Amino acid sequence: MKIKPFDYASIVLVHKESDFDSLKELFLEFAISIDFDLSYQGFLQELGGLAEQYNTPSGAAFLLNLHGISVGCIGIRKINPMVAEIKRFYIRSGSVGPKYKKMLMEVAIDWARQLGIKKIRLNTQQSMASASKVCLETGFLEISPKLAAMSNPARMFELPIVGIEEYFSTKAS
Repeated sequence: MKIKPFDYASIVLVHKESDFDSLKELFLEFAISIDFDLSYQGFLQELGGLAEQYNTPSGAAFLLNLHGISVGCIGIRKINPMVAEIKRFYIRSGSVGPKYKKMLMEVAIDWARQLGIKKIRLNTQQSMASASKVCLETGFLEISPKLAAMSNPARMFELPIVGIEEYFSTKAS
């Protein structure tokens, strides 16, 4: 008789120093895993200031932990008081199934909703098909990106967010 192993997955808000260490490790893995250079985004400076950029009130980051090991992350930063952007949406290859990718995205969306954000954006590259798929599954719409200083064609997604009261009233009906 085969017994299915328990699924010990959790998503946690990054707030402790050890969480930021795990986040930095995953951000570096992300940078290595993609087929373009992040220097145009000031990636090294971003790594040096994770606690400032991915902490309230300017942003947040979440870790996906499986059996106590961080295997994925998502960052969200405010562009302005009404608009936020998803950054560094990454899950180690082969570590989890698609449901966890979607759950991680939904946690970031919920965080933005609670802070009164009205739109979330995510800029991906053509090679990031998994991120694009999760965006579409969670209600993002593909919009025309502004011209960017990158050699790969980019895809920009945007999600309009309803207020928390409106969100719960639609869920109840």
